[in-house]
Amino acid sequence: VVGYSTAAGTHTSSWNQKTAKAVSANATYYAQTTKAAKTITITFNRNGAASQTDANGTASTATTVTRSCTITATYNGTAQATTCSVTSPTIVGSTNTPTVVGYSTATGTHTSSWNQKTAKSVSANATYYAQTTKAAVTRSVTYSKGSGVSAIGKTSDSCSIAATYNGTAQASSCNVTLPSITSLAGYNTGFWSTSSSATSGTAASTSVALSSNRTYYARALDTTKPVWSLVSSNPSSGTIGASNTITITFKGTDTSGSVTPTIAASNITVKAGSTTVTPTTKTLSAATSVTNGKQYTLTLAGIKEDGVVSITIAASTLKDGSGNTNNAATLTTAVTVKSVTISKGNVKGGSITLGVTKASVGETVSFTTSPTSGFTYQGANVVCENGTKTTIASSSKSFTTTSTCKSPVVWPNWKKDDYLVWFLNSTNNTGGMGSFLYDGARMYIALESDNQLKFACDSFDSRGQASTANSYDVTDYDTLEQRVICTNSVPSYTLYAGIISDRSTWLHSPSAIKNTITWSDTSSHTISVNISSYSGRYYIASQMLVRNAGFICAVQASMLRGKTYGYGNTGL
Repeated sequence: VVGYSTAAGTHTSSWNQKTAKAVSANATYYAQTTKAAKTITITFNRNGAASQTDANGTASTATTVTRSCTITATYNGTAQATTCSVTSPTIVGSTNTPTVVGYSTATGTHTSSWNQKTAKSVSANATYYAQTTKAAVTRSVTYSKGSGVSAIGKTSDSCSIAATYNGTAQASSCNVTLPSITSLAGYNTGFWSTSSSATSGTAASTSVALSSNRTYYARALDTTKPVWSLVSSNPSSGTIGASNTITITFKGTDTSGSVTPTIAASNITVKAGSTTVTPTTKTLSAATSVTNGKQYTLTLAGIKEDGVVSITIAASTLKDGSGNTNNAATLTTAVTVKSVTISKGNVKGGSITLGVTKASVGETVSFTTSPTSGFTYQGANVVCENGTKTTIASSSKSFTTTSTCKSPVVWPNWKKDDYLVWFLNSTNNTGGMGSFLYDGARMYIALESDNQLKFACDSFDSRGQASTANSYDVTDYDTLEQRVICTNSVPSYTLYAGIISDRSTWLHSPSAIKNTITWSDTSSHTISVNISSYSGRYYIASQMLVRNAGFICAVQASMLRGKTYGYGNTGL
């Protein structure tokens, strides 16, 4: 209420209501009422854009700018308007998200409810957020079949780099998996390269990043060397004297079927056992053709040393069509002179079968292996009656007898296969993480879908522990290994890794079987726990202690390393 006035539309008062006034003549007074003007302010948030214009039309990098309008006052019963008009600023997108979408009432809608530089009727104060984007990008790859390759799994592929919004940088690449390669006969396992003439590259089924459109070429190389191999001897076995004759037939072959020999008798070394000998007769026949190569017969007589008769053919005496040459090859016959008695030792993890139990001095004795399920052959030791020991590498299953070892015993080495309990993006044998222990506020622990054990916390001095639902018989394992990585550097991370028989037991307790590692960086770390003296079933556990808030750590792998049994530790 304004008051009274002598005119209808003065909008002012010359006589306040409920007030005495002296009058001298008849008069008419008009009541004056009003509804005040209303100012509405709209706040525009830059929300990751490079700039937006202020009220003066100048580009501003401030977090917010405002626009206002006023709904005018009304008088004497006239209804007041409910809205007034505001024109939105001009948005300039950032380098990361240069495309302008408009404004929205929430930060992350990625859509527009108010276009930039556009008038809009508003009825109340509000905040609008700039929306900018960079569109998704598709990268394409073409696969081409090159030399040495008979087939490839696919000829093209593509991937997409996702769109980003409101100043967030877009990824520079996306990944595709290289397809399979089928190599031609006689060629090595194929590889992929961006060069059509490469001699090495990336294996099939490997994930590669595409930052631009590319062409990959499948290639395979003929790296198979030609080989000399024994065909037969006459006699085929038994014992011969120094004056007897032995003929040895051998051939040089290559999977390509094309060979060029350059061999002569002078390229062949003859041995009796381990001793190089010079026979009184040593002649080499002319070559004859056989499947995939050439064949020769070597005639020897007058071998004056005891032992297994063998020949060694020099390297580079046989070439295939791709220019590959042979390695030196030793071809051993079964013609012997003296006997040695051979036996085998029993070791946990498998058994071996001897090719022979009696052999000549200098003869190569082979054996076959039959590992128990879950064990792998790791070589052997040949132990003589005088206690001397010879080691056989894991790549070999044979040894040569000597005159000083008449009763050798072959003791195989069997290693329990390593066992992955869990492994990032690969293995999950946990049966789930069956127990979680917490000591501190707001700790998150979970075995994620990518099979890494994640610890996260936003409080100080927090401790958490997880253990597997499955228990494991650790009798045949000597080490537990775990690999951990954290996302940021803090004063101190501590990881306990170990085995427990009761999942309510903390690893940091004195009775727990564990090891610990402390670090403060974002590198990957591996911890090893010696469990070689323990047997029976245990649960695998990981415990994380952090001295700061706001971290994420992942135990990406947990593995049991197998024991090796053999001579001196048979495991039986």
